[in-house]
Amino acid sequence: ESLTDVEKMLFSKKLKQLRDVLEPGYSPLNWNSLGILEFVETCDNAINEFQSLVNQVQKNSSIIEKVVTQISTTSVIKEPPGGDDVLDLSEMFEYVEKQRMDHVEELV
Repeated sequence: ESLTDVEKMLFSKKLKQLRDVLEPGYSPLNWNSLGILEFVETCDNAINEFQSLVNQVQKNSSIIEKVVTQISTTSVIKEPPGGDDVLDLSEMFEYVEKQRMDHVEELV
């Protein structure tokens, strides 16, 4: 799974740190090279840490996106019941305030 452009910007410092950890692997290594085990362990830890961070940010992003979508599709004011009867100002205020409180309660 690849990162979005926004995630790449957000993780730019972490990506550089990960590249720096992986950098020694770009030069030729052989099975007799000293420190190969430590290199592999360091890389594994760095990759796991980065993946964990990405997973957490993507999870939070998904939660935020759902909440924003729900807020954006919520009707702020519904037409008051009563058909032909016109509400006076205080009745309208009470109705709108009740609707607002109900919506806030739903969203929170």
